[in-house]
Amino acid sequence: MPHLRPGNLCFIKSNLYDDAAEVERAKVIAQEFDWAYMQVDSNLGFITDLVDGNWDDRFLVCQPSQKVVAEYTGLKITAQ
Repeated sequence: MPHLRPGNLCFIKSNLYDDAAEVERAKVIAQEFDWAYMQVDSNLGFITDLVDGNWDDRFLVCQPSQKVVAEYTGLKITAQ
């Protein structure tokens, strides 16, 4: 996925329905705000893995009684 910065509009293109009208609207918005426009294809892999329980390091799994806390060594969040 491209690196996003302020001033960029990234449209996630659906592979589930025809989103041509939304693509064109996103391009107009980007132009109105003088933003760079980019487009990436959608991927349901993350949602599928979440639902199917394929929880690798992309997911934070908390056990009962654990809580989500800030982590300042690069992970951003952790379970405690």
